[in-house]
Amino acid sequence: MDTSFRRHSHARTSDCWAFHGAWGTLRGALSWGAGFIALANLAPLSAWSETTLTLSASPEYQVNSNIYDLAPGVDAPGTTDSRHSDQYAVYRGGAQATFLQDQQDFFLNLQGAEYRYQHFTILDHDEYTADGGWKWKLGTSLDGTLEVTRSRTELPFYYLLQIQAAAVLLTEQRETAALNYLFNPDWRLETTAYTRKVDAPLSDAEDLDLKETSGTAVLRYVRNAKFTGGIGVGYLSGEYGNGVGDLAPAYHQVSPQVVSTYTVSALSSFTGQLGYTRRSSALASDEVSTATGSLDFKRSLTGKTSIDLLASRLVSANITNTASEIDSIGSATVNWQATYKLALKLGYVFTIRYLPGQGQLPGENRTDHQQYTAFNLDYQILRWLTLSPYANVQSRSSNTLDGNYNATVYGIIVKAQWQK
Repeated sequence: MDTSFRRHSHARTSDCWAFHGAWGTLRGALSWGAGFIALANLAPLSAWSETTLTLSASPEYQVNSNIYDLAPGVDAPGTTDSRHSDQYAVYRGGAQATFLQDQQDFFLNLQGAEYRYQHFTILDHDEYTADGGWKWKLGTSLDGTLEVTRSRTELPFYYLLQIQAAAVLLTEQRETAALNYLFNPDWRLETTAYTRKVDAPLSDAEDLDLKETSGTAVLRYVRNAKFTGGIGVGYLSGEYGNGVGDLAPAYHQVSPQVVSTYTVSALSSFTGQLGYTRRSSALASDEVSTATGSLDFKRSLTGKTSIDLLASRLVSANITNTASEIDSIGSATVNWQATYKLALKLGYVFTIRYLPGQGQLPGENRTDHQQYTAFNLDYQILRWLTLSPYANVQSRSSNTLDGNYNATVYGIIVKAQWQK
């Protein structure tokens, strides 16, 4: 799904409730900003001019016709309530800082949010993201990145076979390193490695987690300004822990691939990769082999209008089933920069999600077809203030019982931002 669209999220609207959320957002943004300013003041004055600090607050209000992504006629979990709709408010605050010294770029990003619902108050929760790292360069031939990210986010309900009354909050810790070496004018070696751990406390597996380690290397031809291409291979190993029935399946994955980028002109470009992914495991629901890859076409139609067409197929982990999934995705996005203050985006995403061995009966496969149509508008009222109304329609058809659902979502985000 195109994450640039307003997220499918899941709100109270009394004066006291709204004040509490707004104060929490402002307090978080101010405290993080004060910490950044204090750190910046420890640096030499000559370095302060190369430091950028951004503080933001962005309250949001949303109405969702199907909060739990339920099939028609299915009661909300833990109730005999046929109501599926709700509204929520979310209060976000954030702070970002970048520090550039010679060819070294240090960055830090902190974001926090409070979600408060009007009817299904059991879904109230907080989220956060903390991301920091170092983009480094050594001469003209060697560069890389070191990055650490920790986040706490809500798992979309369409991932849950057995709907839970409360939100499932995923806590993820990820460490990433990249190293790139231009060893002659024609060829560049690009390598990336990461480790991550995801905790997913489900009602029937409170200590469920997933650990993954991955590495990728690509040898790329870069001499031609219009065309770059190369070959690569990726390796990934993972293991679920403390799953339902004490299952802890492990898996190993190898993905050879061919990658390329072709810039037709200043107005259009293609980026693609084609490969084959083989994931082996002791469990059939985790063992898959399939062609994978992506093709992205970008085109500027006019000075104000552009399109982005994307097709992809990938293998990923479905942590709630301690199993694998194959996602085939097609998306189309139209961007229109009407004026320097007004931007509109219309997008459509179609996903076929294949879940081997995860149907209703043992050994039965599950297939979901999901559609997502979204409209976003960004209007910059002032240099520091943006108003962003949005709407989207979502649906899923599935070969599993009660797997079909549809939802209509609309809302608005108000973003205030200060930068120094």
